[in-house]
Amino acid sequence: MAAEVNKPACIWYNDMPTVHSSHILSQRAVREVCKILHDANALTEEIRNDYGEDLLIQTHLAGKLDSFAMLVQVKGRTLNINSDGFINIRIKKDHLLRWCRHLQPIIVCIYDFRSERTYAFIPADKFSLWNLSLDKRKYINIKLDNGDLFSQENALHIIWNSRLKYYSMMLALCMSNIDDMKILNKIVYYDNVKNDINSEFDEVKAIVIHFLYDLNIIKNGILNDEFMLLYRSNLSYGECDSEEELFSRRILSISYALSFFVKKYFTGGMPMKLHSYSVRIIEEIMTDGIQC
Repeated sequence: MAAEVNKPACIWYNDMPTVHSSHILSQRAVREVCKILHDANALTEEIRNDYGEDLLIQTHLAGKLDSFAMLVQVKGRTLNINSDGFINIRIKKDHLLRWCRHLQPIIVCIYDFRSERTYAFIPADKFSLWNLSLDKRKYINIKLDNGDLFSQENALHIIWNSRLKYYSMMLALCMSNIDDMKILNKIVYYDNVKNDINSEFDEVKAIVIHFLYDLNIIKNGILNDEFMLLYRSNLSYGECDSEEELFSRRILSISYALSFFVKKYFTGGMPMKLHSYSVRIIEEIMTDGIQC
């Protein structure tokens, strides 16, 4: 009887690389977040590393790219809704600190595999950097509810909020430079201080004018007809006791028209400095015809 020959085990299938279920779920979460951002007309690019955020977001307005970018951290979880209607998630404090200190806006998106819904929050808006720094816990519990659901409308709100913050930050930087020049001039006088300050004020005007173009208040170098109609409809034409009173009426009407235009895009209101300088520049355009 012939000796039995041992057959070698089949290695063709067992040696094939495998895909972990965690990677599949992670990709699914990123894909769902991208869908929402695409619906909000944002361009997304996946960041392929394991130590930072997942998505780079480039936003645009009427086809014109914004001068800032956004980052998105995507987390996929199976969540349970508590009896009070909230969901709880735990995130490392070190991650929250980094996100709050980040210069670019960061959105944290939590995709729930069970409900197939996405929740989102902006760490810099939700947490105080001071309080986080003093907190001794390694993990922070975060409560989210239906008000934090990520949708096209919510994404557009976040984008416009980030756009306003960008212009406010640029404005604050110029004003800080002006304050530094004034302080330096008191310590060590230098001849060009007035010219340098005037140059910085020109930068302020440029920032605000670009912002007004984004709002479509300025179009083709002049104030939009719709804005001017709104301005005139709210301007009181009664008798004025002084030039100062007439000026105040003009400023109030400009302020109202500006707030109305912002609400067409964003319901959260404008930062105060950005609003006040925008009113000032619009008034200069009306009276002095400054180039824009």
